[in-house]
Amino acid sequence: MSGNAIHHCSISYLEFDSNWPGHLWAKPNITDLRRLMRHVQRNPHEVRHKGIESRKFIVENFSLEHIGHRLVSEFDRILRSMKDLNKVLPLERGITTEL
Repeated sequence: MSGNAIHHCSISYLEFDSNWPGHLWAKPNITDLRRLMRHVQRNPHEVRHKGIESRKFIVENFSLEHIGHRLVSEFDRILRSMKDLNKVLPLERGITTEL
């Protein structure tokens, strides 16, 4: 198990009482988890490479700057759709989309 092989662990999900309805607790398959942990122990170079690539992906796609740009773009899209909505629908109950 090395190279480009796909490694996975079967997971079932358990519901539990919490303040967040629908929140689930992951329960990994112990046999799969043991196999993967042995693979990690026996293949430190592969695991290190995977960690470096994963960190790079996170930094590039989920940095504060990147998320900020995504949020601004989404807010702009929402504002444009609200302005377009004002053009075609009459305002009801004094609700306005003007800022």
